[in-house]
Amino acid sequence: MSRPININLSELDFKSFLKNGCILQKPLSSYCWVATDLVPHPEGLFFLYDFYKTKVQSYNCKFFAKTTAKELIQWVNDNFNDNKCQITQGVSDFDNYFQSDVAMMIESIANESIEKLVAVTMAEYEFNQIHPISKIQGFSDLNGSLYGMWQNGHGFLGVSPEPLFMKEEKNWKTRALAGTIGTDVKNYANIILNDQKELAEHNLVIEDICSKLSSKVEKIDLGPTLVSSFGPIAHLQTEILFDSDDCTELELVDLLSPTAALGGYPRDLVFHYLRQQNYFRIEQEKRLFGGVFGLKIPEEAFGLVAIRNIYWKEDKIFIHSGCGVVASSNVEKELKEIKMKRDSIERIFR
Repeated sequence: MSRPININLSELDFKSFLKNGCILQKPLSSYCWVATDLVPHPEGLFFLYDFYKTKVQSYNCKFFAKTTAKELIQWVNDNFNDNKCQITQGVSDFDNYFQSDVAMMIESIANESIEKLVAVTMAEYEFNQIHPISKIQGFSDLNGSLYGMWQNGHGFLGVSPEPLFMKEEKNWKTRALAGTIGTDVKNYANIILNDQKELAEHNLVIEDICSKLSSKVEKIDLGPTLVSSFGPIAHLQTEILFDSDDCTELELVDLLSPTAALGGYPRDLVFHYLRQQNYFRIEQEKRLFGGVFGLKIPEEAFGLVAIRNIYWKEDKIFIHSGCGVVASSNVEKELKEIKMKRDSIERIFR
């Protein structure tokens, strides 16, 4: 494929966009990339890692537009008018398996050399066959970075609160994001900032990221731990700044992913335990949830952790959600957390 062509958003062919396209919003910015006619290419602009990092895929595109989230949403809404994607009541879920997984994880943490694991579940829905991008406004309202890619009737779409890394010139940034509470809880910010279980989980993520970076980076600066809200959910968040002249974007994905927020801690033991869980049977090594989708060009690069999303194929939509499990975790509390996260996405399509 020849060099991608940069055009105005209004010049993009909407039908081509729905058939084979992607969106990617720069973290902490309104700036978006919108592309059509993606094809695999070893030096592509876009990259996609699955969760277990068994395969990295790079893509180039025929056309792309650099625009804002507001303009993108308006463009999509103008083309769909009142036709919107909707889901039926959930067809099935794996919550019973999830509860077994959490109980197994708590036992492993108590008795073995592992401090944290992340349990995941999935629910399945039928939908009305209207492209899910028609609900882009609902994703944007959750206050994260929009992302998605689709081809041949299947794909993913989400809004990530978690950049794995961001680069501008020689400045790099990442974010520790762990610890969850509903924003409907009175004084939720004060509560989570004083919750020892949530703080311990969050600090493990900070320790994990800094430990990984220290093998490649000399200077690491931590920002304050704050509470950030993402629609009906809030998380503990700490920004981590670092300098590096040596790391490429894909090397950073290999180095950092999955963080303790997405897999567990310590990482060298995580995959062994996760492959023993019921959830592993669903997608096994092909799992995309918790993987990384990003952009790499000379002047800037970033990678988004693929959470808070949907996947679709044929007439089914799938919503995955996960939570961190530590020694003090409780099965019922973790079940409540993953249902809250699932509901934040499910309500977009009601």
